Amino acid sequence: MEKRVKKNNNWRFLLSNEEIERMRKGVFRESNSHFKIVIPKEFMTYLEGLDTTNAIKAKSLLLYAGIILVYKEANYTYRRHHINLEIICQFLGLKYNEKLRKLFTKSSYLVENQFIGTQYDFPVEYSVSYVEDKEKRNYFGKYTMFKSLSKDEKEKMIDANRLTLPVRSIEPIRHTKGVSRKKGQEMELVKPPIDVQGDKYITITYKSLFDTVKGNLSVQSLYLACVVKDMLANKITTSYSRFKVNKNSLAKKVGASLGTFKKQHRELKNYTNQNYRLEQFTTKRNGEFVSEVFLFFDSEF
Repeated sequence: MEKRVKKNNNWRFLLSNEEIERMRKGVFRESNSHFKIVIPKEFMTYLEGLDTTNAIKAKSLLLYAGIILVYKEANYTYRRHHINLEIICQFLGLKYNEKLRKLFTKSSYLVENQFIGTQYDFPVEYSVSYVEDKEKRNYFGKYTMFKSLSKDEKEKMIDANRLTLPVRSIEPIRHTKGVSRKKGQEMELVKPPIDVQGDKYITITYKSLFDTVKGNLSVQSLYLACVVKDMLANKITTSYSRFKVNKNSLAKKVGASLGTFKKQHRELKNYTNQNYRLEQFTTKRNGEFVSEVFLFFDSEF
């Protein structure tokens, strides 16, 4: 049985069902497009090694994706409401519990390793800019932050009610600032922001996230899809890049029993119109027939 989190000051900011629906409508306005968020491969490796259930791993993935999403879509989230973990869970349709909370608190692995952090500011809007060189355009995301606005700009852009709420946000640091390490008296950038110079990541489309929030895809099947994308280096498979695997090894990979995995496998297979699938091939070797199972994921997700 899941242990509920004791009510604290954060709970008084919870939103009404109508407010949550308006937020979802704004954030997922382009859910049929190819808009995506990026998840670092290192986060998937962390989840795989986590000593917890398949369900908690899946919810942690969705919550991390939600943190990234509401920060990026600030015009519909932070600009209008005070956002905390409880509200992000509300937005995602997740039940907030103690096990989940501990994975995202101040002393957690995710905070200590600069995946997320508390920021005493919040984004107002996100835009994409570019710099041209001789060969190509280099695109990068740009956040307009609340504290960068003048008093007049704040009054014009921000709701009067929002101005009375806390100036705080959950920052997806890997996306906005990258990873820094202390070198002498200074901080050295070791990994650039993933939104600027992405390296070793998987993507999730807005549509896949929206379908999970709506209940058209289970959280565990979303996690299975992301584990598979990680195994395939975020690439669409072909007959030349197929991956040899079996159901037992996949179940172990996602931390589920074989029975639970089979349910997720069937759901994801149906959801993707069999673009995700396991196929058995039989070949003759040294005079004997040998059967092997290969993993395919042939579509955007």
